[in-house]
Amino acid sequence: MKTYKLFLASWLILFTSCSNPTKEFKNATITNTIEAYENFITKYPGDSLAVDAKFQICSLKDSIFEYESFVNEYPISIHVEQANKSIKKLLGVINGRLIDKNTNEPLNIVPFLFRIYDENTTDKQIELIDKIGEKFRLNVNIENNGNFNIENVIPGQYALFINNPVPKSTGKIFNIEASEILDLGDVPVNFKK
Repeated sequence: MKTYKLFLASWLILFTSCSNPTKEFKNATITNTIEAYENFITKYPGDSLAVDAKFQICSLKDSIFEYESFVNEYPISIHVEQANKSIKKLLGVINGRLIDKNTNEPLNIVPFLFRIYDENTTDKQIELIDKIGEKFRLNVNIENNGNFNIENVIPGQYALFINNPVPKSTGKIFNIEASEILDLGDVPVNFKK
């Protein structure tokens, strides 16, 4: 009987000292740091809670690109809907009014948005933006008085042009932050009819 109790006590100590993913994930959520979640993922890469830990890392980083990577890697995760909502919240909005630089008359034309990438060189690379990833397309609204509204804009540096700018026209260059509603006010442009 004494041997049986000793065996049982040893087994209980061994069993309780074994790692428990659920308990360790709970500890990571209490700590709530990227490092705690990364340690959990390293220790339990195949556990279903590893996906939850990866989503928590996305939430802490709160980045469009982190969320998009998560959605692409885990398209059937229970966190996809929340990731997409978080992306939408981080996208910016640009408002303004296009006017003719010479006449100050409103222009009812669609502006083009170009993203500017600075690759640590003196020359900047410019790319026409018509979509963000595969899910979030720019939504451009134009009113009769020249007012425009561009939704679903990823944070960054942009240039705003019209369809037929005068040669060597620079357009309006600006930065937009995450979740920002940026009002450019009147945007005078050289316009050839």
